[in-house]
Amino acid sequence: MEPFRPMRLARVKQRFGFPMAGDSRSGRALLQQRRLSPSPLMQQNVGATDENVESTHVLPPSEPLPPEVKCRILEAILLIAKEPLSARKLASLAGLADPTEARTLARQLNEQFDSCGHAFRIEEIAGGMQFLTRPQFAPWLRRLEHVKGEELLSQGMLETLSIVAYRQPLLRAEIEAIRGVSCDEVLRQLMQRDLVRICGRLEDLGRPYLYGTTKRFLQLFGLQSLDSLPRAQKIRLAEAEIASRLAADPNTAQDIVEKADPRAGSPDST
Repeated sequence: MEPFRPMRLARVKQRFGFPMAGDSRSGRALLQQRRLSPSPLMQQNVGATDENVESTHVLPPSEPLPPEVKCRILEAILLIAKEPLSARKLASLAGLADPTEARTLARQLNEQFDSCGHAFRIEEIAGGMQFLTRPQFAPWLRRLEHVKGEELLSQGMLETLSIVAYRQPLLRAEIEAIRGVSCDEVLRQLMQRDLVRICGRLEDLGRPYLYGTTKRFLQLFGLQSLDSLPRAQKIRLAEAEIASRLAADPNTAQDIVEKADPRAGSPDST
């Protein structure tokens, strides 16, 4: 490639408006003038953008939102939430005053859903709030491919999970002492299903692991917190009530059993 000749370089400068030799204006001043003066097209676009931005403001940021708008905002946030959100988190996302206002709005939304007969409502599980469908629609929802089926747990897994839920945090040796069998494999399966986790280590010889339940455990069983677990006294009272009804009227007791487990009244049930 041959280098630029002086004549060709002069034509390029003249074509693109660069100052030529002998010009009184300096090149720096001319470039600064061109850099600071926007074109008419740019001015037109900037004006249109400002108009669009001004037209998108429905309510000024300082103006308080009416309660019905707050309800709709809270409903929209819960609609796309993939996990339970605490009242404090909802208040922060929706711009509410405090968590109490978030709980009040959620209660108002549930009243609207119940009065209109919607198939869903806001439930408090795992320390937060989330949209959940009503239990009576579960047989139809399980026909969808992306909806998970029932979580089936063996008898040993249920026993181990119950011990961990009520006695946590506890050692594996304590679980085995209560059950009377080894729990290595059962604990491993429960941890794979994200129902049990290692929540610490005991400051003792060997520093053995301490086990506890997870947030998914609360979601799976529909519990707000561990305090929502049925206490032993309530279980004993329920068993005593069923025993008394069995002694008084066997037919009534059979109805209670069938409501608790519909398969119990079927002829082929085991």
